[in-house]
Amino acid sequence: MNPKVLFVSTQYPPDLGGGPVVAKTIVESLNKYNFNTILLTSCRKENLYSQSYYYAHIKYLWPFLLAYRIRASLKKHCDIDLIILNDTGSSFAMGLLTKKHRAKAIPIIHGLEAEKIYLPATVKSNAIRLFHKRTIVGSRAILAVGEFINNKFINLNLGPYIAEKMRWQYIGVDVDRFSSLSAKSGRISSNGITLVTASRLIWEKGFRSKIGIFTELIDRGESFRWIIVGDGPNRQEIEDSLRQYEDHVEFVGAKDHQSLTRIYSDADIFWLLSDYDEALPLSYLEAQACGLPCIGRCRGGVKETISSKTGYLVSSDDECLRILSNWTETFRDFCGESIRSSVKEKFDKNLNMDGLSKWLRTLM
Repeated sequence: MNPKVLFVSTQYPPDLGGGPVVAKTIVESLNKYNFNTILLTSCRKENLYSQSYYYAHIKYLWPFLLAYRIRASLKKHCDIDLIILNDTGSSFAMGLLTKKHRAKAIPIIHGLEAEKIYLPATVKSNAIRLFHKRTIVGSRAILAVGEFINNKFINLNLGPYIAEKMRWQYIGVDVDRFSSLSAKSGRISSNGITLVTASRLIWEKGFRSKIGIFTELIDRGESFRWIIVGDGPNRQEIEDSLRQYEDHVEFVGAKDHQSLTRIYSDADIFWLLSDYDEALPLSYLEAQACGLPCIGRCRGGVKETISSKTGYLVSSDDECLRILSNWTETFRDFCGESIRSSVKEKFDKNLNMDGLSKWLRTLM
């Protein structure tokens, strides 16, 4: 008999971001590996799956409504084997339910749980921490999306047996899909460089550093162009900071994966200098799947996504500036096909989802 899984995620495509992408990747893969999967999400798109159930997002009371919906789904489908919780909201909601319910739960750790829940000392964080920790302690197992965030979460010392329950597993990207949509296969041309960034447009994604580096390059007379993909609360401020360089910069807004792939095909280098200790940022992997070399900070889970075969890890803005200033030398030997082969070897979705499905069956 096929295992039955309730997958809970407060966001799901067409919502943008890493969390929704992870949700869709896992749900589609579970169906492929013969899990009977019920999706509970705020997405209102009809007919995602024949066995999907939805709840309406309520701005202030949604954790309590979500807990009610989870409980109703479990009551309707009393033979649920596992409950996968894709984000903080769903783990919080599970903390409102019974110990029996939590014993089937597998919360997914994405990256900012420490900074957003366990380290701040605010009334809001204290409340979230109480119910989130209840889920963590009472869960069947805990899944981290990378090795760095796995170790970081263990070091929070939330209780006994947490380390024993944790497993880290790359979710991966569909390298073949990105490759089929991307035309980039050779080396960078000698006619100048097109940089691309795809992220939420907030200062914490390293925009102050990138703006400083980019404007220095332009002021030196270097031939650079910068495409910025995404949206966010700091977009207007970021645009204003680059106003006098608008002939060299293009803001294209949020894009779906197919449109993003076409943008990557016209670019030469992906760069993102996030100030966060990112867990496992998929944007680097998606860019590499399109054959783009990457530049990222040498910190957090970024170190897992970039190797000497796929780009550069930098420790300072000056180091990044030097690499870009000498791009004819520093990027001379990178080749799109070689980059794709490297990311496929470690981060291919099919390989990683096969490992995840086998592990889930051991938890039954």
